[in-house]
Amino acid sequence: MNIFDDLKLQFNIGGVTTKLIFWNVGLFVVPLIFFSLLQLFKLKIDYLDFVSLSTIPKELLWKPWSIISYSFFHNDIFHILFNMLMLNFAGKLFTTFFTQKQLLSLYFISAIFGGLVYIVSYLIFPALMNISVSMVGASGAIMAILVATATYQPTMEVRLILIGNVKLVYL
Repeated sequence: MNIFDDLKLQFNIGGVTTKLIFWNVGLFVVPLIFFSLLQLFKLKIDYLDFVSLSTIPKELLWKPWSIISYSFFHNDIFHILFNMLMLNFAGKLFTTFFTQKQLLSLYFISAIFGGLVYIVSYLIFPALMNISVSMVGASGAIMAILVATATYQPTMEVRLILIGNVKLVYL
């Protein structure tokens, strides 16, 4: 059995958390390789510009998919590494108390809500007005999963390396 068969098997038998990790990693690695190869032919395309969420509401009109797509793309290897470690941790805790379907729903709903809060905050706070910034990353959706679990079961203890047992409410 080669590595691709192993990965297909893991994807097929894994839960929603595993599938979300595969999608996030796949949407990080495949465009990175593809657009790096295009640079060998002197074609520079910033694909993150097409999938990132902008603070300018008019940009949402010509790329409406960005309200979801931003939560599946990441800037660099450390960004995706720490997000996927946290998704694995939070997803396993969440599915202790809730279903896989609820996890997927929470991921998408919190990604949309987080994106909308991001856009609105740049419209109403004077210090942020007239600034054009783009956002990528699943951090908001992942933190919503962790917060939902901690809200439901705040006294549950988890063991952290080098720290020991910590209640979810303190995380």
